[in-house]
Amino acid sequence: AVLVGKNTFLKDNPRLNVRSEKYKNKINSVVILDSNSELSVSHIEKSDISRVRPPQNIFIAQIENANQTENAKSKTQLQSFSEKGYQVLTCQKNSNNQ
Repeated sequence: AVLVGKNTFLKDNPRLNVRSEKYKNKINSVVILDSNSELSVSHIEKSDISRVRPPQNIFIAQIENANQTENAKSKTQLQSFSEKGYQVLTCQKNSNNQ
């Protein structure tokens, strides 16, 4: 898998695909770090990442929010990702609130 942060994903619109002839039929997975749950399904669908791989090979990693209002928004957003076939990884903050 290839790891990319949300800002790089949004600014550069990378494909992050395998370009070696030796592995031309290989479809790698991508993990997009979105700690503040700012990405939407449309961000992913319009990206080059989604043009070169199926949704099940795209993972969105987000931090679970303790704020109930934000958490409800985040759960709706996560459900939207799941309905489209994207994989969602929910992480919890550590004891230092990071």
